[in-house]
Amino acid sequence: MLDAQMMEHLVNAGMNVEDAAMKAPEESVTRFEKNFGQQLYKKKYPPKGHVYFRGVANSFICSLQINCIQQTCKILQVTAVNC
Repeated sequence: MLDAQMMEHLVNAGMNVEDAAMKAPEESVTRFEKNFGQQLYKKKYPPKGHVYFRGVANSFICSLQINCIQQTCKILQVTAVNC
């Protein structure tokens, strides 16, 4: 759950806005690990880890993703995908 959504959830549950804003990032991570993370790591080929991109500009994330895809294509020698 994104921090803004978690903050709204906490406020709706009775927490004041200031406390919800401080607690939301921690709660988001906890909920992710509890709900999604466990499913992810139970897969046949689970990841060795994961990274949270917090406070990173969207253009920077996009650049990292493009670079990651390009490097993966090189390693796998994929030519059918537009890398």
